[in-house]
Amino acid sequence: METLLSTVAPTILVVFGVTGDLTIKKIIPSLWLLFRQGRLPERLSVIGFARRDFSEDVFRQFVRDAVDKRGGGIGSEDD
Repeated sequence: METLLSTVAPTILVVFGVTGDLTIKKIIPSLWLLFRQGRLPERLSVIGFARRDFSEDVFRQFVRDAVDKRGGGIGSEDD
C-alpha cells in the first residue's frame, strides 16, 4: 500500500542563509526529526545558500554539530 508521501511529486526545499542562527537552531534539527520519524517525502532535495564558503565536508560537519547540539542524536540509531 502506497502512502501519500510516496506518491507526491519531487519536493525541493530552498534555504537562504543555511549557516544562520534560525537554520542551526530550528530548521536543521526539525528536518532531522522529521526524517527519523519517516515524515519527509521520499523525493526531497534541500538546497542551501549562504555567504560563508564551506566545503562539502565542512558543511556536513556543521549540520551534524547543529543536530547534536539540539539533541537530535545523528550518531544514535535508537528512538
